Amino acid sequence: MKDGVHSFQHVCSASKGAFPTEVLAVLQELGIVKGSGVPVPLHGIRTSISNPRWWPEPSPADYEWRFTGESANSIASLALEEGSSILCLGSPTVFQALLARGADVYLVDRNPYLSELFSYHSQRIISLDVREIEQASSALGRTFDVVVMDPPWYTSHTLYWLSCAALLAKASGSILFPLFPEFVRPSAGVEREEIFAMLEALGTPTSGPALLYETPIFEMETLARAGLQIAGDWRTTDLISVKLSPDRPKIAVQAPDEPKWVHFRFGVQIVSLRMDESENGDSITFAPPYPDGSYLLRSVSARDPIRSRIHLWTSRNRVATLRGISRIRQFLTMLQEGGRPSTAILETARNPDERHSLDRLVALIGD
Repeated sequence: MKDGVHSFQHVCSASKGAFPTEVLAVLQELGIVKGSGVPVPLHGIRTSISNPRWWPEPSPADYEWRFTGESANSIASLALEEGSSILCLGSPTVFQALLARGADVYLVDRNPYLSELFSYHSQRIISLDVREIEQASSALGRTFDVVVMDPPWYTSHTLYWLSCAALLAKASGSILFPLFPEFVRPSAGVEREEIFAMLEALGTPTSGPALLYETPIFEMETLARAGLQIAGDWRTTDLISVKLSPDRPKIAVQAPDEPKWVHFRFGVQIVSLRMDESENGDSITFAPPYPDGSYLLRSVSARDPIRSRIHLWTSRNRVATLRGISRIRQFLTMLQEGGRPSTAILETARNPDERHSLDRLVALIGD
């Protein structure tokens, strides 16, 4: 490869959000790559590790991509240049970097395990979804010089999070956030224009340094199934800084509609159970979402139609379609509290078919 790009990983990092499988398809179409292989294996060495192994694994149900340690520290430095009081929305690695510097920093995040992780600073963590911003604002009881946010890479989320950040920032405060790149999906260019229009209404936006995300295990699993083994990080985008105008208009944006997930932790693995549907039956069934019997989700995109059929989703990107969700919730609670799987199955299942379904659920978690 030319122009200093010497591996497939570097090509992916330079492709402005295009998923590696799509990058490979283009390279094959152009004849740069022959057959199904890649020119150089998609691997690399992390420049820094922000999350020790005792962090819970990122949950795909919660859009948990985390900054590398280097990028988290870069954002922390820029935030401290903008002001002394800082609020992090959905950006726990930046919160961690700021805590290490003794900063006056708070975190709003819906991950229920962060208060335990940062037990000595739990009073600085508001364990709420950003969609519950009024409750979070009341709990915080103050505004901040700087708001650092890391919303999911979708327009509805970004616009809503911006409206929340503007509410929680001081009159002449600043907002720092990564804006999804141009090729993350076909409509991304138009969506970015919509977001910049809102930024210009709020104040003066400027582009900052490039940021790098750690590749979460759920994404590694999907890439591995496509034949792309990855041990490094490739997902990049640019930081946007917005200096807010004191007379900015108050912008009301409707919170994005999302499923409700209940989370369970088994070691570092997170298992998410979808709870926002009406009762889908009392009898327990457990099935793969794909006709070929596969439980591994083949995409991390919200555009994937299979997402609507997922009721259980692990941090290793294993998914399943369920019935009897309320009873399965009770079953998972028993397991999380340390119950033996055989005992929990015996207490939950009403017939051999349900025992078989629960056996497969336990096997999926243990996979």
